[in-house]
Amino acid sequence: MMKSDEIKNRRLRRNAVVGWVLTGFVVLVFAVTVVKLTGGSSLEGFDHTVRPSLLDTDS
Repeated sequence: MMKSDEIKNRRLRRNAVVGWVLTGFVVLVFAVTVVKLTGGSSLEGFDHTVRPSLLDTDS
């Protein structure tokens, strides 16, 4: 049978790992959002409007 201290330490370690994974995900989403907002010309979204960058200018 495990000691209660060992169980507590395992639970604490597991919770810390879950916390770091969630923090990393939040940082990733924030970084993608910042990149999309600052470099908007190269990352245009599909918004059902005419985008001049996609028009054929040869004709």
